[in-house]
Amino acid sequence: MIEENRKDLETLDLIQTKNEEEIFAIRCKNLGLTKRETEICQLVRDGYIYKEIGDTLNISERTVNKHIQNIFKKAGSNNKLDLLNKISRRVKSA
Repeated sequence: MIEENRKDLETLDLIQTKNEEEIFAIRCKNLGLTKRETEICQLVRDGYIYKEIGDTLNISERTVNKHIQNIFKKAGSNNKLDLLNKISRRVKSA
């Protein structure tokens, strides 16, 4: 029951939020992503490849890959498309 109420409030919060960036940030937070993981998700969403992400954030491509693996695990995703669908899609109100 408590879990259902939490999800209802979360959905209401997303419906009331009009800005895509706010929705993205809320979903990343709800997945338990760190600040760095959220930054990486933003760059993936913007079409950066892992090497470009590493260059932008001054980390190695291998580190980016490890962050991506952790993000996939937290999101329950197997690939970037699935991940982006989970954290970027608009919430439709009934």
